[in-house]
Amino acid sequence: MAKVNRSRRLRKKLHIEEFKELGFTVSWSFDEGTSEETIDNVVDQFIIEAIQANGLAYEGSGYLSWKGIV
Repeated sequence: MAKVNRSRRLRKKLHIEEFKELGFTVSWSFDEGTSEETIDNVVDQFIIEAIQANGLAYEGSGYLSWKGIV
């Protein structure tokens, strides 16, 4: 396969090479009747220890059933 020289602008637009974005989905559920305080604590721990500690970003939401993308 021939190497194609693309401009920086085009590489950014196509999300390739140094502009490549990687991600994965996550989901989890809490048991029925779990308190809001417990849910808040677990989600806060997840964000602090897994997301922020590794320089990642998380987009998602939920209450008893959470879904998002990292």
